[in-house]
This record gives sequence, C-alpha cells and structure tokens, in this order.
Amino acid sequence: MITGHNEEITPNNGAVSHEAQTWLEKPRRKKLPRWAIGLVTIGLLSLSLPAYYLYNRSQTQLNAVESLTVPVVAKDLTVRITR
Repeated sequence: MITGHNEEITPNNGAVSHEAQTWLEKPRRKKLPRWAIGLVTIGLLSLSLPAYYLYNRSQTQLNAVESLTVPVVAKDLTVRITR
C-alpha cells in the first residue's frame, strides 16, 4: 500500500493522487525533433549565403560603373527624319 499526499493509494484500484493528477494534466510544450531543427538551419543557411554573395557582388559592380562614368554637358539637338 502506498500513501499519497491526502489519500491512500493502492496499486490495484488505479487511483492517482490529486498532485499527480494535476501534474499529468499540465499542458506540455512539444519539443521539435532535432532533424527538423537541422533542416530549418540548413534551409536558412542555403538561402542567406547566396543572397549575401549576390548583394556584395552587385555593390562592387555599382562602384565599377561609377568609376567609368564621366560628366557630360547637355545641348539641344534638332533631328530631321526623312524617308
């Protein structure tokens, strides 16, 4: 015979103490499996690394275009189109 907090429990009657019952009924957080966390991590890395590389590559191309640009003076131009 096992004694509980406030009541007596015997292995045969299947009774559970009030403390045990409230502990059993407590909502539990479900843990994600490790493989799911691994897949999410791999997915984030596989998307972020190429995006970072492409962003840095585009910045260097913009700087190269700026170095090749020269100032231009604009003038009015009249064009005559004939057939």
